[in-house]
Amino acid sequence: MNKFRIVHRFAAPLMTILLLVSVITAFSETLCHSIFHVQCPEIIMLIHQGKIISNWTIIISSILMTLIYLLMLFTGLTMFKFPWTKDFWDMSTVQRLHGFFGTFLFSFILLSCLTGSSYSILKYLFGIEEQYIQWILILHSFSFVELTQIFYVHLMLIFVILLIIGGVITYLKYWIQLFKKKKLKVKKEEIEMYPSETEDDEEENENLV
Repeated sequence: MNKFRIVHRFAAPLMTILLLVSVITAFSETLCHSIFHVQCPEIIMLIHQGKIISNWTIIISSILMTLIYLLMLFTGLTMFKFPWTKDFWDMSTVQRLHGFFGTFLFSFILLSCLTGSSYSILKYLFGIEEQYIQWILILHSFSFVELTQIFYVHLMLIFVILLIIGGVITYLKYWIQLFKKKKLKVKKEEIEMYPSETEDDEEENENLV
């Protein structure tokens, strides 16, 4: 099996959790602030930022997420198949859709990861005042105007969920196929070890018929 595929497959669960938590908390904050016009619970933004213990956890979590996503992106691109190739049409519909959503989302998620980690490093590591790096936060959340932020967060949530569903289905299909192959291998080994018993069973089945 392709080594990149193995790395992609085993890094996917961690990336799924981080991405889902990030998008859901951002979506919750947008709902509170832009739609219901209420104060967002502080815990939601602490989770979104990754502030578990101190400001250092914000920096570490943002850099970690960026690195994991770059790993997922690189390994995913090595498996990318262009629509005009035969390999693309040999894939299942779910795999094709998963590839499409991943390709569509990669620039937005990469931008979000890079701006989020840059903002965290500049603010919490170098102590730069927020007024000088506010533009990074605006770019991170697409909050040029209120409408763009609402649209961006909703779009990201929908596509991330679809991307995850496609990935989970592909992941499950892999393990099901692996289980079937192992089961078939065991059966073949049993036939090779006890060929006479297998022949007797076949004869008995024929006699019953």
